[in-house]
Amino acid sequence: GRAYLDAVKSARRLASEGSSDTDGEVKRAKDHAVRAGMVDLNPSALERLQKLAEAIQSARAQARVGDAEAMNGSLDEAGRIAEGLDIRIKPPLIAEIMGEGNRRGIDRYLAEAHKYAEQGDIENMGHALERARRSAEAAGITLDPFKLAEITHHGNVRGIDHWLAEARKFSKQG
Repeated sequence: GRAYLDAVKSARRLASEGSSDTDGEVKRAKDHAVRAGMVDLNPSALERLQKLAEAIQSARAQARVGDAEAMNGSLDEAGRIAEGLDIRIKPPLIAEIMGEGNRRGIDRYLAEAHKYAEQGDIENMGHALERARRSAEAAGITLDPFKLAEITHHGNVRGIDHWLAEARKFSKQG
């Protein structure tokens, strides 16, 4: 029983760190339980440890590509799972993931806003600019107001061109 408890303890620690080694420790705990003739009274807890590690790993991956919205969702999921398992995810780990995701999110969302501005898609441009603002605020970074104004102006001009072309098509049909 001691080896099982050690493996579970190790799996809990690894899961709270989002380690990919969690799966191996969960498997080790299950193997020890079988060898000791133990019946795992809570097999779903071991599976939730794996889910916790996966949620933290997803948040890290999303942070690396600047998908701050998805990262926040994964961190929320990790928090819910950890709470159910009575595990504390270390605040520096959360801060590290969020910092990277929000910093990278600024560039990602500004690039999206620029792409939508080029297309004259004012609505999606506005959504992307709002995501960039939220990421910047969370990262403690001030966005260049001239850059924001440039993207917005460009999108508005392209949007007007798009809707004028649509109006011309409509007037020719009708």
